Amino acid sequence: MAAMQRSWLIGSLFAVSLSMSVGARAQNADRIKSAAAEYDAGRRAYTDNKFEEAAIHFENAYHDAPNAQTLRNAMRARRQAGQLSRAATLAALAQVKYSDDKATMETARETLLEADQKLHKVSLTCDPECGVAADNHVVSLEDSTKLNLYFEPGTHTLIVSWPGDRSKEVKIESKPGTKQDFTLAAPPMPVSMVHEVLAKELGPRWRQKFVSFQDKPSAAASIGQVHRAVWKDGRDVAVKVQYPGAGPALISDLNQVSRVARVAASWVPGLDIKPILDELKRRVAEELDYGLEARSQKKFAAAFAGDPDFAIPDVLHQKGNVIISEWLDGVPLSSIIATGSPEARDAAASRYIEFLLVGPARAGLLHADPHPGNFRMLADGRLGVIDFGAVNRLPHGLPPEMGQLLTLALAGDAEGSLEGLRRLGFVKATITIDADELLAFLEPFMEPLRTDNFTFTRAWLRSVSLHVNNPRRPAFTMSLKLNLPPSYLLIHRVWLGGIGVLCQIQGEVPGRAIVDRWLPEADLPPLANSGSVPA
Repeated sequence: MAAMQRSWLIGSLFAVSLSMSVGARAQNADRIKSAAAEYDAGRRAYTDNKFEEAAIHFENAYHDAPNAQTLRNAMRARRQAGQLSRAATLAALAQVKYSDDKATMETARETLLEADQKLHKVSLTCDPECGVAADNHVVSLEDSTKLNLYFEPGTHTLIVSWPGDRSKEVKIESKPGTKQDFTLAAPPMPVSMVHEVLAKELGPRWRQKFVSFQDKPSAAASIGQVHRAVWKDGRDVAVKVQYPGAGPALISDLNQVSRVARVAASWVPGLDIKPILDELKRRVAEELDYGLEARSQKKFAAAFAGDPDFAIPDVLHQKGNVIISEWLDGVPLSSIIATGSPEARDAAASRYIEFLLVGPARAGLLHADPHPGNFRMLADGRLGVIDFGAVNRLPHGLPPEMGQLLTLALAGDAEGSLEGLRRLGFVKATITIDADELLAFLEPFMEPLRTDNFTFTRAWLRSVSLHVNNPRRPAFTMSLKLNLPPSYLLIHRVWLGGIGVLCQIQGEVPGRAIVDRWLPEADLPPLANSGSVPA
């Protein structure tokens, strides 16, 4: 049932663990070559006035290597081909992805100005991320929680799909110049299947353990779903139920990914892929172990009991593929990302970054799933944290070498930074690297700590991504020379994933002070009269 969802989980883990600074080079080298070939084919077709063919090539190129210019050319080709609905759908995507690119925004504005008069607009909100096909053709270039799609007048059939091989069919009647909004949630695990799992793990009289139990799930997790209930002692609880068969299928998918990754990694001379994949397999297997997850959650809950800043729900019962823990109300980070006030964004962002760093120091554990769905702001100002399936055990806290190296790099000590990275295994002995070029590569990542307060934004994140992923820039070559020690796999995942969430929240944080306080061996005193660096 959860085949696609499991693939997404693996893809997320793999992409994050090998992204940006060591990253997606293993995958990107192949994809960038493919994108370049598709882009060139698109240019040739456009010159020959074969506009639909050109659009297909440009969209294929965008899929392999997303960037504003390729998407802009796809829009133009679709308009030239007389396919305004497709052009408008691409324009809506461009408005979300490339709001800081003037040329792309102008092309999108012109396209949507015409589309708003002639076409029917559908705004689709999905929970979780979904993909959309219309009239047997895929219309969304990427999966998302919010999609704006445009259709010619007439009757259309939409197939909305989610991870776990789940889908819904939606019929729409399109009229020129009109709009329609849909909010769709993924179909849950069948109630009968939920009851079977509960009976297996809690016994045939499982209902006697609850005052009440809601069959309709309140949330979907990566490999299961959550139901709200009232425990036998009267407490509101969250009942997490794993999808039957999720474990073996997840491991099978991971083995397939591993085989592909070993071939792709040949493009990256600095990356030792086998130990990373071995570590990834161990971590994925741990995420399937609800017993281990419950023990991790209990340890977090004990460490933060009565804390004025953070709230961790305690585990009341666990057996097999079921975890029952205290229910935690609050405003999800996803809501703050969508509609939060500046004050709410600042508070959420500060609490979020602090928790990711304070966990190892207080609990000896790193919460390693930084997805915004796992965090919520409580009415009393605390940050609530859930889902402890991905946890890195760090009994002595974060490695002190992280703080030492960060301090050296911020001080401009290129040779010391290179020596430290070699010692930790980020640079293999067989790889030659210029220390000053390495420091230049790292500089954009350190920008948030060169000021007392920093506002993380999507525009800043795009600039960092471009710095690393543009083959025309020196940083791209440098990234091919770097390695990821297996012991840093989950730390790397949290670091990159956390930055991504902060850039969605777009709040101002006193990051320098937080890092100085909670990262061992970091020496980052306050900087006088420093404000937020504009992104």
